[in-house]
Amino acid sequence: MTKALVPLTVLAVGIGLFVSLGLSAQDAPAAPAVQAASTGYDPATADSELFSDSTTVQKSLLTDIIATDTGAVAVGERGHILKSSNLKEWVQLPVPTRSVLTNVYARGPKLWAVGHEEIILASTDGGSSWKRQHVNIEAFGPLLDIIFVDDNKGFAVGAEGKFLSTSDGGETWQDGNIGDRTSNMNVHMDEEAADEDGLASDDIGFDETPPHLNAIVQNSTGMFIVGESGSAFRSTDQGESWTRLTTPYNGPLFGAIVLSDESILAYGLNGNVYLTKDLGANWIKQETGSEATLLGAVAVSGGRAVIVGSRGAFLTKSPDSNILKLFTVDEGGVLGGVLQSGDVDFIVVGENGLSTFSPK
Repeated sequence: MTKALVPLTVLAVGIGLFVSLGLSAQDAPAAPAVQAASTGYDPATADSELFSDSTTVQKSLLTDIIATDTGAVAVGERGHILKSSNLKEWVQLPVPTRSVLTNVYARGPKLWAVGHEEIILASTDGGSSWKRQHVNIEAFGPLLDIIFVDDNKGFAVGAEGKFLSTSDGGETWQDGNIGDRTSNMNVHMDEEAADEDGLASDDIGFDETPPHLNAIVQNSTGMFIVGESGSAFRSTDQGESWTRLTTPYNGPLFGAIVLSDESILAYGLNGNVYLTKDLGANWIKQETGSEATLLGAVAVSGGRAVIVGSRGAFLTKSPDSNILKLFTVDEGGVLGGVLQSGDVDFIVVGENGLSTFSPK
Protein backbone atom coordinates (compact mmCIF):
# COMPACT_ATOMS: atom_id res chain seq x y z
CA MET A 1 0.00 0.00 0.00
CA THR A 2 1.31 3.43 -0.94
CA LYS A 3 0.69 6.06 1.69
CA ALA A 4 -1.39 9.03 0.72
CA LEU A 5 0.66 12.19 0.85
CA VAL A 6 -2.38 14.27 1.74
CA PRO A 7 -1.48 14.80 5.44
CA LEU A 8 1.95 15.97 4.37
CA THR A 9 1.18 18.28 1.47
CA VAL A 10 -2.00 19.62 3.00
CA LEU A 11 -0.27 20.65 6.19
CA ALA A 12 3.41 19.98 6.71
CA VAL A 13 4.79 21.98 3.81
CA GLY A 14 3.79 24.99 5.79
CA ILE A 15 0.66 26.44 4.30
CA GLY A 16 -1.82 23.65 3.71
CA LEU A 17 -3.89 22.94 0.68
CA PHE A 18 -2.72 26.12 -1.03
CA VAL A 19 0.76 24.64 -1.47
CA SER A 20 -0.54 21.18 -2.28
CA LEU A 21 -2.57 22.50 -5.20
CA GLY A 22 -0.28 25.36 -6.19
CA LEU A 23 -2.91 27.91 -5.14
CA SER A 24 -2.95 30.84 -2.77
CA ALA A 25 -5.65 32.59 -0.84
CA GLN A 26 -5.22 35.89 -2.64
CA ASP A 27 -4.48 37.05 -6.15
CA ALA A 28 -0.91 35.86 -6.56
CA PRO A 29 1.37 36.73 -9.49
CA ALA A 30 0.35 34.73 -12.51
CA ALA A 31 2.57 31.80 -13.45
CA PRO A 32 3.94 31.57 -16.99
CA ALA A 33 1.41 29.97 -19.33
CA VAL A 34 3.59 27.11 -20.52
CA GLN A 35 3.42 23.33 -20.36
CA ALA A 36 6.47 21.23 -19.62
CA ALA A 37 5.26 18.35 -21.77
CA SER A 38 5.06 20.43 -24.94
CA THR A 39 7.83 23.00 -24.46
CA GLY A 40 10.39 21.29 -22.25
CA TYR A 41 9.88 24.03 -19.66
CA ASP A 42 10.65 22.78 -16.15
CA PRO A 43 9.65 25.04 -13.24
CA ALA A 44 12.10 23.26 -10.92
CA THR A 45 15.07 24.49 -12.95
CA ALA A 46 13.63 27.72 -14.35
CA ASP A 47 14.78 31.05 -12.95
CA SER A 48 12.33 32.68 -10.58
CA GLU A 49 10.09 35.46 -11.83
CA LEU A 50 11.22 38.81 -10.45
CA PHE A 51 8.79 41.62 -9.71
CA SER A 52 9.67 45.30 -9.73
CA ASP A 53 7.54 45.83 -6.64
CA SER A 54 8.64 43.49 -3.83
CA THR A 55 5.29 44.12 -2.11
CA THR A 56 3.75 41.72 -4.61
CA VAL A 57 5.94 38.88 -3.35
CA GLN A 58 5.51 39.93 0.27
CA LYS A 59 1.78 39.22 -0.15
CA SER A 60 2.32 35.85 -1.79
CA LEU A 61 2.31 32.51 0.01
CA LEU A 62 5.38 32.32 2.27
CA THR A 63 6.21 29.12 4.15
CA ASP A 64 9.20 29.86 6.41
CA ILE A 65 11.33 32.67 7.82
CA ILE A 66 14.64 32.65 9.72
CA ALA A 67 17.14 35.03 11.24
CA THR A 68 20.56 35.30 9.60
CA ASP A 69 23.84 36.97 10.51
CA THR A 70 22.82 39.97 8.43
CA GLY A 71 19.05 40.12 8.94
CA ALA A 72 16.40 37.64 7.85
CA VAL A 73 15.31 35.49 4.90
CA ALA A 74 11.81 34.24 4.01
CA VAL A 75 10.89 31.61 1.39
CA GLY A 76 7.70 30.46 -0.28
CA GLU A 77 5.81 29.57 -3.42
CA ARG A 78 7.30 29.67 -6.94
CA GLY A 79 10.84 29.91 -5.61
CA HIS A 80 10.21 33.22 -3.89
CA ILE A 81 13.01 34.31 -1.56
CA LEU A 82 12.93 37.62 0.31
CA LYS A 83 15.82 39.14 2.24
CA SER A 84 15.89 41.97 4.76
CA SER A 85 18.77 43.62 6.61
CA ASN A 86 16.58 45.57 9.04
CA LEU A 87 13.44 43.38 9.33
CA LYS A 88 11.42 46.19 7.77
CA GLU A 89 12.29 46.56 4.10
CA TRP A 90 12.35 43.38 2.01
CA VAL A 91 13.97 42.65 -1.34
CA GLN A 92 13.14 39.78 -3.67
CA LEU A 93 16.20 37.83 -4.82
CA PRO A 94 16.85 36.02 -8.12
CA VAL A 95 16.67 32.26 -7.58
CA PRO A 96 17.33 29.35 -10.01
CA THR A 97 13.98 27.62 -9.43
CA ARG A 98 10.22 28.15 -9.43
CA SER A 99 9.53 25.17 -7.20
CA VAL A 100 7.69 25.77 -3.94
CA LEU A 101 10.22 26.25 -1.15
CA THR A 102 9.18 24.76 2.18
CA ASN A 103 12.01 25.53 4.58
CA VAL A 104 15.18 27.59 4.98
CA TYR A 105 18.17 27.01 7.29
CA ALA A 106 21.13 29.21 8.23
CA ARG A 107 24.59 28.39 9.54
CA GLY A 108 26.57 31.58 9.77
CA PRO A 109 26.77 33.20 6.31
CA LYS A 110 25.76 29.90 4.66
CA LEU A 111 22.09 29.23 3.95
CA TRP A 112 20.14 26.37 2.40
CA ALA A 113 16.52 26.17 1.23
CA VAL A 114 14.56 23.05 0.31
CA GLY A 115 11.24 22.32 -1.35
CA HIS A 116 9.25 20.50 -3.99
CA GLU A 117 10.98 18.40 -6.65
CA GLU A 118 13.60 17.78 -3.93
CA ILE A 119 15.07 21.16 -4.72
CA ILE A 120 18.03 22.26 -2.60
CA LEU A 121 19.35 25.79 -2.97
CA ALA A 122 22.46 27.19 -1.28
CA SER A 123 23.89 30.61 -0.48
CA THR A 124 27.33 31.46 0.88
CA ASP A 125 26.79 35.21 1.32
CA GLY A 126 23.99 35.41 3.85
CA GLY A 127 21.24 34.82 1.31
CA SER A 128 22.12 37.54 -1.21
CA SER A 129 22.76 35.06 -4.03
CA TRP A 130 21.65 31.46 -4.55
CA LYS A 131 22.65 28.43 -6.59
CA ARG A 132 20.92 25.11 -7.17
CA GLN A 133 22.67 22.14 -5.52
CA HIS A 134 20.15 19.36 -6.09
CA VAL A 135 16.84 18.68 -7.85
CA ASN A 136 14.76 15.60 -8.69
CA ILE A 137 11.77 16.46 -10.86
CA GLU A 138 10.46 12.88 -10.53
CA ALA A 139 10.45 12.93 -6.72
CA PHE A 140 7.31 11.57 -5.06
CA GLY A 141 7.10 14.43 -2.60
CA PRO A 142 8.92 17.50 -1.31
CA LEU A 143 11.86 17.93 0.98
CA LEU A 144 10.60 19.55 4.18
CA ASP A 145 13.63 20.40 6.30
CA ILE A 146 17.41 20.61 6.21
CA ILE A 147 20.19 20.86 8.78
CA PHE A 148 24.00 20.97 8.90
CA VAL A 149 26.03 19.66 11.85
CA ASP A 150 29.11 21.50 10.56
CA ASP A 151 30.05 23.38 7.41
CA ASN A 152 30.31 20.18 5.39
CA LYS A 153 28.00 17.54 6.86
CA GLY A 154 24.28 18.00 6.34
CA PHE A 155 20.97 16.19 5.97
CA ALA A 156 17.69 16.94 4.20
CA VAL A 157 14.45 15.08 5.02
CA GLY A 158 11.04 14.77 3.42
CA ALA A 159 8.28 12.59 2.03
CA GLU A 160 8.18 8.82 2.62
CA GLY A 161 11.27 8.78 4.79
CA LYS A 162 13.44 10.65 2.29
CA PHE A 163 16.85 11.26 3.84
CA LEU A 164 19.54 12.97 1.74
CA SER A 165 23.06 13.48 3.06
CA THR A 166 26.15 15.46 2.09
CA SER A 167 29.73 15.57 3.34
CA ASP A 168 30.95 18.45 1.15
CA GLY A 169 28.69 21.32 2.09
CA GLY A 170 26.00 20.27 -0.36
CA GLU A 171 28.09 20.24 -3.52
CA THR A 172 26.95 16.62 -3.88
CA TRP A 173 24.00 14.90 -2.20
CA GLN A 174 23.57 11.18 -1.60
CA ASP A 175 20.05 9.86 -2.06
CA GLY A 176 18.71 7.70 0.75
CA ASN A 177 15.93 6.81 3.15
CA ILE A 178 15.73 6.97 6.94
CA GLY A 179 15.20 3.20 6.89
CA ASP A 180 18.72 2.75 5.53
CA ARG A 181 20.13 4.16 8.79
CA THR A 182 17.57 2.84 11.28
CA SER A 183 17.97 -0.54 12.95
CA ASN A 184 14.38 -0.88 14.21
CA MET A 185 12.30 0.36 11.29
CA ASN A 186 9.97 -2.64 11.53
CA VAL A 187 8.89 -1.79 15.07
CA HIS A 188 5.09 -1.46 14.80
CA MET A 189 3.00 0.81 16.94
CA ASP A 190 -0.04 -0.42 18.84
CA GLU A 191 -2.64 -1.31 16.21
CA GLU A 192 -5.44 -0.48 18.62
CA ALA A 193 -4.14 3.02 19.28
CA ALA A 194 -5.86 5.75 17.32
CA ASP A 195 -5.26 9.43 17.18
CA GLU A 196 -7.83 12.13 17.75
CA ASP A 197 -8.98 11.82 14.15
CA GLY A 198 -9.63 8.10 14.45
CA LEU A 199 -6.62 7.13 12.37
CA ALA A 200 -4.75 4.17 13.80
CA SER A 201 -1.04 3.88 13.09
CA ASP A 202 -1.81 0.83 10.98
CA ASP A 203 -3.69 3.03 8.53
CA ILE A 204 -0.39 4.50 7.38
CA GLY A 205 1.32 1.18 6.78
CA PHE A 206 4.54 1.65 8.74
CA ASP A 207 5.82 -1.80 7.84
CA GLU A 208 5.57 -1.05 4.15
CA THR A 209 6.71 2.54 3.71
CA PRO A 210 8.67 4.84 6.02
CA PRO A 211 6.76 7.79 7.43
CA HIS A 212 7.02 11.29 6.06
CA LEU A 213 9.74 13.23 7.88
CA ASN A 214 8.66 16.78 8.63
CA ALA A 215 11.45 18.32 10.72
CA ILE A 216 15.00 17.66 11.90
CA VAL A 217 16.73 19.46 14.79
CA GLN A 218 19.90 19.12 16.87
CA ASN A 219 20.90 19.91 20.45
CA SER A 220 24.04 19.13 22.45
CA THR A 221 22.97 15.52 23.10
CA GLY A 222 21.98 14.46 19.61
CA MET A 223 19.68 14.88 16.62
CA PHE A 224 15.93 14.41 16.46
CA ILE A 225 13.37 13.96 13.65
CA VAL A 226 9.57 14.19 13.91
CA GLY A 227 7.08 13.01 11.32
CA GLU A 228 3.65 11.64 10.59
CA SER A 229 1.59 9.45 12.94
CA GLY A 230 3.65 10.40 15.97
CA SER A 231 6.83 8.93 14.54
CA ALA A 232 10.18 10.16 15.77
CA PHE A 233 13.85 9.26 15.28
CA ARG A 234 16.87 9.89 17.48
CA SER A 235 20.59 9.92 16.63
CA THR A 236 23.53 10.35 18.99
CA ASP A 237 26.28 9.96 16.37
CA GLN A 238 25.64 13.05 14.22
CA GLY A 239 23.13 11.37 11.96
CA GLU A 240 25.07 8.25 11.01
CA SER A 241 22.54 5.91 12.66
CA TRP A 242 19.02 6.39 14.00
CA THR A 243 16.69 4.75 16.50
CA ARG A 244 12.97 4.86 15.89
CA LEU A 245 10.79 6.12 18.73
CA THR A 246 7.13 6.73 19.36
CA THR A 247 5.58 9.85 20.82
CA PRO A 248 2.48 10.25 23.01
CA TYR A 249 0.54 11.60 20.03
CA ASN A 250 -0.30 9.28 17.13
CA GLY A 251 -1.11 12.10 14.76
CA PRO A 252 1.29 14.08 12.57
CA LEU A 253 3.96 16.25 14.16
CA PHE A 254 4.82 19.01 11.72
CA GLY A 255 7.75 20.68 13.42
CA ALA A 256 10.21 20.85 16.29
CA ILE A 257 12.51 23.47 17.78
CA VAL A 258 15.32 23.39 20.34
CA LEU A 259 14.79 25.77 23.25
CA SER A 260 17.57 27.68 24.98
CA ASP A 261 17.66 25.06 27.77
CA GLU A 262 18.30 22.29 25.17
CA SER A 263 14.81 20.78 25.51
CA ILE A 264 12.89 20.02 22.31
CA LEU A 265 9.37 21.26 21.62
CA ALA A 266 7.40 19.29 19.01
CA TYR A 267 4.08 20.45 17.58
CA GLY A 268 1.46 19.29 15.10
CA LEU A 269 -2.19 18.67 14.31
CA ASN A 270 -5.12 19.73 16.51
CA GLY A 271 -3.04 21.99 18.73
CA ASN A 272 -0.87 19.16 20.00
CA VAL A 273 2.43 20.26 21.56
CA TYR A 274 4.87 18.09 23.55
CA LEU A 275 8.15 18.82 25.31
CA THR A 276 11.06 16.41 25.78
CA LYS A 277 14.15 17.06 27.87
CA ASP A 278 15.87 13.75 27.08
CA LEU A 279 15.79 13.43 23.27
CA GLY A 280 12.42 11.69 23.14
CA ALA A 281 12.68 9.25 26.05
CA ASN A 282 9.97 11.12 27.99
CA TRP A 283 7.41 13.69 26.98
CA ILE A 284 5.42 16.40 28.75
CA LYS A 285 2.16 17.49 27.15
CA GLN A 286 1.73 21.23 26.72
CA GLU A 287 -1.80 22.60 27.05
CA THR A 288 -2.66 24.93 24.17
CA GLY A 289 -6.41 25.43 24.41
CA SER A 290 -6.49 25.30 20.62
CA GLU A 291 -7.27 22.79 17.87
CA ALA A 292 -5.34 24.72 15.25
CA THR A 293 -2.83 22.93 13.06
CA LEU A 294 0.58 24.12 14.26
CA LEU A 295 3.17 24.56 11.51
CA GLY A 296 5.97 26.90 12.57
CA ALA A 297 7.83 28.01 15.68
CA VAL A 298 10.78 29.98 16.98
CA ALA A 299 12.76 29.68 20.20
CA VAL A 300 12.99 32.89 22.21
CA SER A 301 15.60 33.69 24.86
CA GLY A 302 15.03 32.46 28.41
CA GLY A 303 13.51 29.12 27.44
CA ARG A 304 10.50 30.75 25.83
CA ALA A 305 8.92 29.85 22.48
CA VAL A 306 6.31 30.99 19.99
CA ILE A 307 4.30 28.58 17.80
CA VAL A 308 2.03 29.56 14.89
CA GLY A 309 -0.48 27.75 12.72
CA SER A 310 -3.90 27.73 11.12
CA ARG A 311 -6.69 30.18 11.98
CA GLY A 312 -4.03 32.79 12.73
CA ALA A 313 -3.03 30.87 15.87
CA PHE A 314 -0.13 32.45 17.76
CA LEU A 315 0.90 30.58 20.92
CA THR A 316 3.47 31.73 23.47
CA LYS A 317 5.24 29.45 25.94
CA SER A 318 7.00 30.57 29.10
CA PRO A 319 9.78 28.42 30.60
CA ASP A 320 8.02 27.82 33.92
CA SER A 321 4.64 26.67 32.61
CA ASN A 322 3.22 23.85 30.49
CA ILE A 323 0.20 25.97 29.61
CA LEU A 324 0.62 28.06 26.46
CA LYS A 325 -1.11 31.38 25.94
CA LEU A 326 -3.18 31.69 22.77
CA PHE A 327 -3.42 34.83 20.62
CA THR A 328 -4.92 35.30 17.16
CA VAL A 329 -3.32 37.16 14.27
CA ASP A 330 -6.23 38.94 12.61
CA GLU A 331 -6.51 37.95 8.96
CA GLY A 332 -3.41 35.83 9.43
CA GLY A 333 -5.00 32.77 7.89
CA VAL A 334 -2.70 29.75 7.90
CA LEU A 335 0.67 30.76 9.36
CA GLY A 336 3.78 28.74 8.56
CA GLY A 337 6.65 30.62 10.19
CA VAL A 338 7.51 33.21 12.83
CA LEU A 339 10.54 35.33 13.72
CA GLN A 340 11.16 37.67 16.64
CA SER A 341 11.82 41.22 15.45
CA GLY A 342 11.79 43.17 18.73
CA ASP A 343 11.21 42.84 22.45
CA VAL A 344 7.53 42.04 21.95
CA ASP A 345 7.27 42.17 18.17
CA PHE A 346 7.25 39.29 15.69
CA ILE A 347 7.14 38.76 11.94
CA VAL A 348 4.78 36.03 10.77
CA VAL A 349 4.56 34.45 7.31
CA GLY A 350 1.82 32.36 5.77
CA GLU A 351 -0.81 32.09 3.12
CA ASN A 352 -1.37 35.86 3.20
CA GLY A 353 2.30 36.71 3.00
CA LEU A 354 4.39 38.58 5.51
CA SER A 355 3.10 40.73 8.37
CA THR A 356 4.01 41.87 11.89
CA PHE A 357 2.29 40.99 15.16
CA SER A 358 2.68 41.94 18.81
CA PRO A 359 0.90 39.65 21.29
CA LYS A 360 -0.82 41.83 23.88
